Amino acid sequence: MIGQLTEETQEILGKSELVIITERVDDVALLIGIMKKMGLQEILDNHIPKHWKQRSLSWGWTAVIWLAYIMSEGDHRKVSVRKYIEGMQNTLSQVTGQQIEPLDFTDDRLGCLLKYLSKPKYWPKIENELNEKTIKIYSSRFEFSKKLKPRTQLTPYGVMPRWFLEIIK
Repeated sequence: MIGQLTEETQEILGKSELVIITERVDDVALLIGIMKKMGLQEILDNHIPKHWKQRSLSWGWTAVIWLAYIMSEGDHRKVSVRKYIEGMQNTLSQVTGQQIEPLDFTDDRLGCLLKYLSKPKYWPKIENELNEKTIKIYSSRFEFSKKLKPRTQLTPYGVMPRWFLEIIK
């Protein structure tokens, strides 16, 4: 949408027309934000080598945006990603701080990313670093002196918990 600005506003902004771009954001910004907080983009970029024909968008950012698309739209097909990116280009650029182009999400490029992720040379290292960053282990201040065992009983229907058998009596 293009709108005319008042003279005062034109002087402040230095422009005579205001261009408003509307895009449906949904949950994409949240999903990308969570993956950024996890450090997924950096982890992938640390382990997946750049291709000599690679465009400016890194493999990490490509994967993060593609995963956000899959989770948001429920569509895992490579063929539909490019069209989606065309409709979300401004939002994705703002959320990621990267220049996003539909050519970064062609079938060939996404297929190449999948090949890297499926190789044993890269995936275990990615998985280990991601686990180190995201899984926290806390010590418990409680000590358990005896093991708790569920009380079960063998019935004609199989092994059943005793509390269940008491209910159905």
